[in-house]
Formats: sequence, structure tokens, C-alpha cells
Amino acid sequence: GTIALLGSLAPILRAMTADSVTPLAVVQLEAIGRCFLISGPLAHQLPDALKRSRSVRLDRLGASIGWMAGDTTSTLAQTAGGQASALLTLALVEMFCRNLTGHLLFELSLKILPASHCFTSMSQLSDAAEIVSNKLKPLAFGQHYAYRLTRIRETYFQSGIELPPSTSQSLLERLRVEAIVGLLDAAQQALQDETLMLYIEGFRGLGSIVALLMALCPNYTLLSVENGVIFRGEHQSIVIS
Repeated sequence: GTIALLGSLAPILRAMTADSVTPLAVVQLEAIGRCFLISGPLAHQLPDALKRSRSVRLDRLGASIGWMAGDTTSTLAQTAGGQASALLTLALVEMFCRNLTGHLLFELSLKILPASHCFTSMSQLSDAAEIVSNKLKPLAFGQHYAYRLTRIRETYFQSGIELPPSTSQSLLERLRVEAIVGLLDAAQQALQDETLMLYIEGFRGLGSIVALLMALCPNYTLLSVENGVIFRGEHQSIVIS
């Protein structure tokens, strides 16, 4: 009943006092994350990055700066869903921005969660996203994005295929909110249901798509360019070609 609910929210309420994030935004993020199976190098580094809590004392100001133990990200680190949502949030903020990420998470919630789990506003989700992404800066998502983009370009170069400037530019094109929400919805379905597969074809916005899915779930992804396999995960729930 009510006592059990308050007990389950206690860590989240403590996190709110640590960094002023709305508690129900954390609950909603964790619910989103439960829909995704994350894997790979970034997922492996995630728990330690979420739980780090080092601060530096500024004696002259009588204050400390840094990360408090028991903050929002520490709470997310405690569950698989929390970790998955943190990695997803990091990728979205790095590729788009905090406000657009709040919009994306809001629309994604409406798409994949029961109405009873959609508690918070876009602005509250944006605030939570900013806190999470700032804590996860050491994961260097930008380097991951650049590496994935370079691998695609190298494959075309090694194949002797010269991309027209307009085609190369479309690789970097930022997809609309609706497209990303649709992609993530389809991905979470393929990850949860072994009878489903997600096939992604085309070039427009491919850089963001590859970076996002290879950050979240490389073990479930097959990536090929011009019939050449760049990466083959242990499972092929998602095929990008």
C-alpha cells in the first residue's frame, strides 16, 4: 500500500535532495530503460560512472563542488532499467540537446509505457537528462559517435566508392523527434521479442542511428555497408544495411 510505495521511493527522494531532480522523473526513466537490453563497452562502464561521488572542498568559500553520494544517477545505477535509461539519455543529449531529449523521452514514454507510468513533463525529463548526461561525460560518447561515423566512411573508401557531397552530408543529418521515437520503439520491441527483427535501410541520418544503436545494444546488432559486414553482434535482432 502507501507505506510500501513510500519505502520504494525513499532512495529516489534522497536523490532529489542531492540534485533537485523530480523523483517521478527518475521512476519514469527507469520504466523506459526496462524496455531495452543494453550491452557493449559503454554499458560495461556505466555502473561505476553512475555511482562515482567525488567532491572537492573549497575552503575559502566554505563549500564543496562535485558529485554527492546517493544522487539521481546513483539511484539509476541500482537497476538494469535505470542503467539502460541512463545510457539512452546520454546518447540522446550528446546527439541532440537537453531540451530535445526531454521531448524525445516524453514522446517515447507515451509510445512504450502504460499511461499510468507517464508522470512527468518534458521540462522535468529535460532536467533529469541534463543531470544524467553531465555525470556520464567520462564515457566520452562523442568519441564513440566519431568512431562509428569514421568506420562507415572508411568502408566506402576501401570499397572504392566515392560518396557525393550531398550523400555524405545526409549521413550527418539529424533525424526528427518522430523518427527517433519510432526507431527506439521498434528497437525495444525487437530486443524483447525473439520472433521480431528490425531492419534499417538507407543513408539519411545513418550516423545518428548507428551511433545510438551501437552504444545501446551492439550485441544485438548487425551492421553492414555495401554488402560488407562492419560489425556482427552475438544476436541479430537489429540489422542495419
